[in-house]
Amino acid sequence: ISIEDGTGKEVTLNLKTDNNNNFMFFTDSMGLEEQKRIINFRPAWNLTVFEPAAGNYYPINSFIRIQDVKTNGSITVLTDRTQGGSVLREGEIEIMIHRRLLTDDWRGVEEPLNETDADGEGLRQTVRHYVVFGDQYRRVQKWIDQRILPTFGISQS
Repeated sequence: ISIEDGTGKEVTLNLKTDNNNNFMFFTDSMGLEEQKRIINFRPAWNLTVFEPAAGNYYPINSFIRIQDVKTNGSITVLTDRTQGGSVLREGEIEIMIHRRLLTDDWRGVEEPLNETDADGEGLRQTVRHYVVFGDQYRRVQKWIDQRILPTFGISQS
């Protein structure tokens, strides 16, 4: 992410749909059980929202899914790594891909989020997202998570 203009940036993937999901969506819990999420709501306590975006972002270990309340049609985005995501606008999935900030974001680290490589260049992210229409997202998730990984060894005899 270029910061030559002196401004930090956040890069997100935004998938806009016509789905009417009533600001409800699903994420996974460690790639297993689905967790129902509702914007500005927590089932265990009364939530007072001070930061609408940050307060409604959730970890996505494998997928984020929205489902139309009338047709039950769903759209799922599967990720190849853990990322953060939300549905801040009706029918729109947002996934945080990368951030590079020049000031502290006041989240406890007390330093800017400006990671660089050995040459002082900002870190690069190469990510894959898979969009699945319908209910076959678990099959695609299994294909992503359980691909064959060739390994080689040297025998010393």
